[in-house]
Amino acid sequence: MALPAVVRRRGDPDAGSILIRLDRLDGFSVLLSQSRDASGNAAWLQSGGAEPMPDPDVEAYIQRRIKSDPDIWILEIEDRHGQYEPDAPIIL
Repeated sequence: MALPAVVRRRGDPDAGSILIRLDRLDGFSVLLSQSRDASGNAAWLQSGGAEPMPDPDVEAYIQRRIKSDPDIWILEIEDRHGQYEPDAPIIL
């Protein structure tokens, strides 16, 4: 599966967290933040709950994250059909 992707913002290579925006190309996106589960295993936290968020809300969230974490990396993936599968489980 090949999906168009771009690094929207480069963060600190050693200390930057990662935020992935899955753009549904319909005015909505899913946001995944790099996280850990209760056992300390890698996981992705889906912001906004189980449903995609409206793009204006996504942009506002991204700007808040940049202000609070200037080292953050932001990756954007065009994922019209919800095909992207992260490398770790998603926590809602």
